[in-house]
Amino acid sequence: MSSLSCRSLLWLLIAGGVAVQATASVAADKAQIQQAISKGSAHLKTRLDQKHGGPKSLVFLALMKAGEPHDSPLMIQAIAHVKQNIREGVYHGAAEHLYEAAIDITLLADLDAEKYKPEIQLIANYIMQEQLPNGGWTYPAGGARNENNQNGDVSITQYASLGLWAAARAGIQVDPQVWVRLLNWKSSCQNADGGFSYQPGSMVGPENGQSGLNMTVNGVGTMMIAMINLEPNRVPKFDKGAKETPAATPSKGTAPKKETGALEVVDLDAAAAEAKATAAAAGRIPDAAFATVASAFRWVSSRFDSVNKASPHKAYYYYSLERMGALVNVTKIADRDWYNECADALIAAQNADGSWAMSGSSENDTCFAVLFLTRSTGKILKRTNIEPPEGGGLLSGGRGLPDDLKDLDANGNVKKKREKSSLDDLLASLQDADTSSLEDTQAELVQQIQLGDKKELIGKKDMLLKLAVHTDPEIRRTAIWAIGRTGDLSLARFAILGLDDPDNGVMRESHMALCWTARKPNAFKLPLDPLEGLAAEAGPDQKAAAVDSWRRQALRLWGDWYLRNRPYAERGDEFETNLRNRLLELQ
Repeated sequence: MSSLSCRSLLWLLIAGGVAVQATASVAADKAQIQQAISKGSAHLKTRLDQKHGGPKSLVFLALMKAGEPHDSPLMIQAIAHVKQNIREGVYHGAAEHLYEAAIDITLLADLDAEKYKPEIQLIANYIMQEQLPNGGWTYPAGGARNENNQNGDVSITQYASLGLWAAARAGIQVDPQVWVRLLNWKSSCQNADGGFSYQPGSMVGPENGQSGLNMTVNGVGTMMIAMINLEPNRVPKFDKGAKETPAATPSKGTAPKKETGALEVVDLDAAAAEAKATAAAAGRIPDAAFATVASAFRWVSSRFDSVNKASPHKAYYYYSLERMGALVNVTKIADRDWYNECADALIAAQNADGSWAMSGSSENDTCFAVLFLTRSTGKILKRTNIEPPEGGGLLSGGRGLPDDLKDLDANGNVKKKREKSSLDDLLASLQDADTSSLEDTQAELVQQIQLGDKKELIGKKDMLLKLAVHTDPEIRRTAIWAIGRTGDLSLARFAILGLDDPDNGVMRESHMALCWTARKPNAFKLPLDPLEGLAAEAGPDQKAAAVDSWRRQALRLWGDWYLRNRPYAERGDEFETNLRNRLLELQ
């Protein structure tokens, strides 16, 4: 198909008034959540170049959890950023210490655990060697924020547990006694009311030594991570709100309780020490941990709110709460839908530019908000039933792909197994797919392209070009996505044509495909959302004007880029003439 006929077909679609609505619809609140995630992600991309160290790793993590493809230029950048901390076979925690290490190891483990296993091992070694003898973690000795605290820090300990959990998911062996020591420390530093403070035994932090919502939520989450890694079949259940202390189910190898006679003197301290030693040797959950985590969860339940009014670190609360909610596996806390209430609060608090600013760093706050809204922990545990984002397909705006395309559908449910299709068959079936089968076809196509040889796509040029002018915008968008993944500059012209598509999703996908081809993840700093910065009360005419302005700017920028970089063999052809005429129209 010639460039002229392809362009002509595209304009025929425009003239024919192709429907621009997505092929699937979702409830309004789900659409608002996805829009908030998209706007937050777009804002983070504009700020990425200004971040360094741990905060930059956090931005990369939030973008990945928001659906950034694992082999995108941004994620390639993320890997290079993490590897900067590995020198001469040793991981260096830099200024952010364990905060940075935990995020770095999670990035590597969730991007490609097998490929980056050596680096994951090095970071895991670093985290394990930093554990204090009592089982907690704290700032480096002599650091400005350490203040000689060698008793442990609840927030840093949470990050250490996150890092080691990521290592364990990647197949790294974590000494069970690391988890046992952690659980014993949590039991030893719990306040009498059941909550936790920032640095137990000190007045450091906004709680001044008292129990705080952030730290207690973190405490519950941290303990659940340790329990899952020790004895996943023995973790407590909180489906009734933990009104009663979960029983410590005996595990294999537990010694029977001794009968204590009236004349027998029992040394309680010695008995507790013996119980701890036995648990550590066997790699079991210490019995005391069950009562500790249950009382901490009750403390949270009695004080739960959609906004943490008592702490200046409000966004951190959401980040920690999502993790705790997923780990204890409850949809309600104190009979309140914790996710939906907090999602509503976050959507209301989002700024027009897509950011959140609830504390000192708007970038950190935006990352925490995105990680909450995407239910990042719930996806790891397969404990969320999130509907697909607006648009219905797996390629929504270049985002929204499930973490495991082989086994799960977009809702986190196990797919029915089917025979692997060839790329030819998938492209052919995509052309004829109906709404019910489109998503499965997309999923398999994406999996083959991401895991297979992208060069094979180049040989399917004719089929891709047919799909790029299909009457269904979702199929057009899929074709443009695939064209971008070829990395072939000679196919960039078809993504440029897609910038003139009447469907906003196809138009945005075309911009992202060109970013892939140009190896520029944030090319021209053009926002991914044409409506970014537009007031919430903007009318249809204002929105249409914003989209048209974005389209014209994208066409000018990418058109000029193509004319400067196009292959020599394609210079002076019909497409170039048409493109130059289109650019003249835009002046």
